[in-house]
Amino acid sequence: MSDNGAGPSGWVKFYRVVIEKGWLTNHKLWAFWSYCLLKASHKESVVLVGAEQVPLQPGEFVFGRKRAAADLNMSEKEIRTCIHTVLRRCSLRAIRKASKYSVYSVVNWPIYQGRDDEEGQQEGHLKGQQQGRERAGKGPHTRSKALKKNTYSPDFESFYAAYPLRQGKKKAFDAWRAIDIQNGTFEAILQAIEKQKVHKSYLRERKEFCPEWPLPATWLNGCRWEDEISSDGRPTEDPIEQYKRSKGL
Repeated sequence: MSDNGAGPSGWVKFYRVVIEKGWLTNHKLWAFWSYCLLKASHKESVVLVGAEQVPLQPGEFVFGRKRAAADLNMSEKEIRTCIHTVLRRCSLRAIRKASKYSVYSVVNWPIYQGRDDEEGQQEGHLKGQQQGRERAGKGPHTRSKALKKNTYSPDFESFYAAYPLRQGKKKAFDAWRAIDIQNGTFEAILQAIEKQKVHKSYLRERKEFCPEWPLPATWLNGCRWEDEISSDGRPTEDPIEQYKRSKGL
């Protein structure tokens, strides 16, 4: 891991799915994405930016466009294009912005980067067993058996961190455990949250009616990640593209 204020040691994982998604065909985008993973903090830490102390959670990193351009030997315009692309693909999430820097978070960091402690190894082992049973045609393994009582799984923690309203965590976890998150459902849930955030921001800026976020358990029980994004009942273009167009991006 490159020096992010949390130390230059460590390593990250790259998943083969990036080949299927076409990331490797765009060399600059791939270099940028690798840079984000290497910059991300592996644990809670505090970095010094000028005279300001910036706290970071696992998967978060301080980002500056000028520094990134110098590190990657790209122009600032190319860096701006890369960051917009990665945000649009819901692979990064903006945490906060300041005048001289931004803080971004790698989406699904606890899931795809995992942990080196015993609990993380056990979770990965259980996931491997589950995938093996599915390939053998024995059906999905019940995730509740793989979880200790009163603990939250890493995939749920990623959902709960992404969801804007953080209330009723235990009920939300019960609802989460009832969902089969295989076959792309987990990714669809997180992508839907990001799209709905953008869409609600768009509605508020236009001073249109914008419903409040329901409790996370209600959102999950209602399969709300399957909602079609619309404003007045009519289908709209992709909300992220719509928002960017309204901002002249």
